[in-house]
Amino acid sequence: MRATTIPERLMADQAKALPTKRFFVRMITRDISIEDCILDLLDNALDGASKEVARRHGSLDRENAYDGFWARIKIKDNSFCIEDNCGGIPLAEAKNYAFYFGKPDPDVNGGVPAIQTAEHSIGLYGIGMKRAIFRIGKMAKVVSSTSAGAFEVDIDVSKWEKSGEWAFDLTECKAKTPGTTITLSPLADFVNEEVNSPEFLDKVWKSIARDYSFFIQKGFKVFMGDSEVNPYQFTLREGGGFSPAYLHYTDEETGVRVTIKAGMAGPPPDEGSVDEKMKEVEYCGWYVICNDRIVIAANKNDKTVWTEGGSFPSWHPQYNGFMGLAFFESQDPALLPWTTTKRDIEVHAPVYRRALAKMRDATREWIDYTNQRKGYLEQAKAIERQATSVPIKRISEIKAISVPRFEAKPKVRMANINYSVTLDDLKAVATALGNEHMSYRDVGIETFKFYKENEVD
Repeated sequence: MRATTIPERLMADQAKALPTKRFFVRMITRDISIEDCILDLLDNALDGASKEVARRHGSLDRENAYDGFWARIKIKDNSFCIEDNCGGIPLAEAKNYAFYFGKPDPDVNGGVPAIQTAEHSIGLYGIGMKRAIFRIGKMAKVVSSTSAGAFEVDIDVSKWEKSGEWAFDLTECKAKTPGTTITLSPLADFVNEEVNSPEFLDKVWKSIARDYSFFIQKGFKVFMGDSEVNPYQFTLREGGGFSPAYLHYTDEETGVRVTIKAGMAGPPPDEGSVDEKMKEVEYCGWYVICNDRIVIAANKNDKTVWTEGGSFPSWHPQYNGFMGLAFFESQDPALLPWTTTKRDIEVHAPVYRRALAKMRDATREWIDYTNQRKGYLEQAKAIERQATSVPIKRISEIKAISVPRFEAKPKVRMANINYSVTLDDLKAVATALGNEHMSYRDVGIETFKFYKENEVD
């Protein structure tokens, strides 16, 4: 008998390495917030709209590209729903792609071709919808319709975790208006109380207004209940010696298109009410935007240019008024420097590291200006009032940031005077000057001024 070789013995049996569903679900949901899950579902709606716009017009590069498309978020007691009119999920895509955990790889999925993604997609890993379902709801219903057909998928999360099948039951149904509705009810433990709090709803509203501003400005509408979310208007100021930076280039290694705009969004907070100052400060700092989706906002730490003890200063309230925006665009979202939550960046991504050097250059000009400004405060305020706000999209001339420069004042040599007098004499002089409680220092200054004005030519 021929002897069995070592490799043959190793291949004679297998050690199973399949994940348990409960472990899998916990792992993909443990580090994502409920707010981020909601925004993931909104991303899916936007990707659907992008496909429809590209199909109808061939490009998203139009001022009102998303006109007519909308998504509506409804949160009620123990229920969450997001519905849209963004074209729906085709039946074949639902069966073969949409419910995959991750995007199918044609090389390892039986020759299944890769799914066609939307132009400038913000769907990254093909996990957002499933992760949101598991994180927010105990039960879910997904209903989607295209002009060609429709389907329903009902998911009982607890039952699915206990089953051995890595699939969801799908039922074809009659086509309706193209779009998708995802309903989660009842909600997972502790979720209902959080999502129905006014603080949470206000936070989600502000995140949508800010992080989806560029989509909304292109015509996409987002509703929370019956109320429409208006976009935050990003502006930089021009005039009086101020000019925003505008830099555009294509990263040679990745082909990612990078655009950097930076400058004065508002004067440093030396004037105005406290409330007004705080409102503006909330939006100061650096923004990183991937395919028009804001990933990090108003950053003031070392994820962008600000460092602690490094070659570049850390953020200081003195820099309030500065705003920088770094846009990264690609047909392939995997080339962009963002994480799976799309609320953070891969700080070590080479395309991002190369952009950071240019972001620092723009920031340095503002830092130098605020340092110099302290010695010319009234003059600086007068110049700053001459600058007017310009929408980000209207800043298109390629140039470096510019700020006013102040001529150095001639230095005046100063001297200190120190002498002693009796307390009675000092009080008598203070009384004669009209204020018996005047400080010793002020008595000395006033008597010196009197002598100079009356005795010195």
